Amino acid sequence: MPRFQRSIILLSLALLGSASAQVTSQVTGITVGGPGAAIPVQKLTDAALIQQTADGLNNLKAGTCTPQNTELLYWSGGNFNPNSSEGIMGGIVDKLQAQKFTLTQLGTDEDEEHSYLFFSGENGSSSILGYFVAGLDGFLVGWCGNKVTATKPPKLQLPGTQTQQPTQPQQTTQPQQPTQQTTTPTQPASVQSKPGYISGRVLDTQGRPLKGAKVYISGTTFAQGQKTNFETTTGADGTYSLRVPDGRYSGKATHTSVFNGVTFGYILFPLSGDPGTEVDSTEGGTLNFQWKLTGRTAYSAAGADSPSSFYGVSIDLSYCGLPARAYCDYKYTELVKAVGEGTVEFTLTPTGPLADGTPGKPIKVTYPLSPLRTDYPNGAGGGRLVLGQSWEYHGIDWNDIPLGSYTLTATILTPDGKTVPLKLGLKDSDVEHTSVPITWKPWDNFNPGSYIGGGVNQLKVFIRD
Repeated sequence: MPRFQRSIILLSLALLGSASAQVTSQVTGITVGGPGAAIPVQKLTDAALIQQTADGLNNLKAGTCTPQNTELLYWSGGNFNPNSSEGIMGGIVDKLQAQKFTLTQLGTDEDEEHSYLFFSGENGSSSILGYFVAGLDGFLVGWCGNKVTATKPPKLQLPGTQTQQPTQPQQTTQPQQPTQQTTTPTQPASVQSKPGYISGRVLDTQGRPLKGAKVYISGTTFAQGQKTNFETTTGADGTYSLRVPDGRYSGKATHTSVFNGVTFGYILFPLSGDPGTEVDSTEGGTLNFQWKLTGRTAYSAAGADSPSSFYGVSIDLSYCGLPARAYCDYKYTELVKAVGEGTVEFTLTPTGPLADGTPGKPIKVTYPLSPLRTDYPNGAGGGRLVLGQSWEYHGIDWNDIPLGSYTLTATILTPDGKTVPLKLGLKDSDVEHTSVPITWKPWDNFNPGSYIGGGVNQLKVFIRD
């Protein structure tokens, strides 16, 4: 899930905004605080923090939030204690439901000091996107809102006339991304959708019908403006069809499969290119999806590069740089003389098929070596703070790897043509190997229907000279 630069959100809040006995939200219309409130509430007005919040929310749904429609409210002081957050959040939810908002949880996250809950809501006339942050010293809600059109839209183009090409996930040129050959999402054969139905086809990674995929349809009816939801499963031909009240609907599709004895869940790619695509069911609407193992997800903002921004999985390449004991086991404190110049090359060699059953291919990523620090420590020299020149920290994310099983090696290529292997390990106390096996594990109890990204734990690999 998106991480909204937590280091400043709850550390800087006490300096922002102004305490108020009562605040009326410009986004939702609800009123919080007021006479007798045990915990003061502030409306935060710092422009940089508002912009940061809008950017973070746009990682949940691109193009939804701007500084003009984004708001931050913060509770602290008074009688606040770590148990206060549940009551504050419950009160907000009650007020939103009183405003006829139907709320959907998009996911949760946590770190050492804070818990995060991401949500969306709609009441027929307005839609909101937001998050709650519960901390030891305060409670924060950040959200943005937009008006929605409740009137019946113009007639849409019927399926089978002119097929719109899907928007392709943007390709990153950052050096941490492996060179992947991604295929254009396959356009399915036209599915004839009858009036009053939402229909479509779900494809596997090779463009073949995907049986057993779950399809979630949600929308708002024209007659009463009610929010409604439906769920179905694709048949052997990969198609689905749902009878729904006349209205506008969007969809989401998921798939689960067993790989190497472990069940993984996948959020599928909408072939419209936009997870917010809505269709009119009056004369029949079509929503198609495809399973992808690589590429930026349809839910990610342009340029997003966090591990959960991709359909592929991720490795954290963690270098035991200077001082090594800070990043690996204390036994690696002794300075090791490293190769001066060259390029480090990481290679993933498949040891079996990918998660979709197709053959895996070797994947490589390279970085120019960072210069040696001859002045550190105390002029002894010989080591590096970071491994690659482009690395900002001792570690870097290798993202968007097709889920499979691999063997990883790391080799320095010197200017005179020599090769020098680096040592690797899956534990910081055992960085002694020239190669390590690479597999991934899913999140505990992961339900892809409740999330818009993630689902697989990032694997950490330790590296030393």
